Amino acid sequence: MAAGESVECRRCRGRFGASALRTPTAAQMAAALPAGMRAAVGLVLRAGDPSDGAARARAADTVRRYGETGYDEAALDADLVLRERLLEAEVVRAGECLAVEAKEWFLAQAVRVGLADGPLGDGERRALHRVARLLGMSPAYGLGVILATEGAAR
Repeated sequence: MAAGESVECRRCRGRFGASALRTPTAAQMAAALPAGMRAAVGLVLRAGDPSDGAARARAADTVRRYGETGYDEAALDADLVLRERLLEAEVVRAGECLAVEAKEWFLAQAVRVGLADGPLGDGERRALHRVARLLGMSPAYGLGVILATEGAAR
């Protein structure tokens, strides 16, 4: 490699292409995934009925399973009043850490939150398509995951 095009690890002394600096660290991923899921469920709940008990319970449980073990009703309420741009940025950050299959699973979890109070409404469907786009999925791919998750829930 030419000078300036590589980085050296201080610990192992290995040399890597500069693109290695764009790869998220384990700590970054550990923070991004729960924050991204919090944001995704916030977007979906806002688009439906944010007061529905079943949807709220599903949202909180989903976020806890993504690593935010203390996530509760108060945290959910706080997330529901955050600016949409902030929520969208968190979903993008999570998507940057996920492999394709993990993006599918992530989106499917958000779909299940939307389905917790019954069939998806138009607003929830739009929010889920936005989550898919923010994760880096094509419209057709996102639609496929949404439809497959809806079908499996029937």
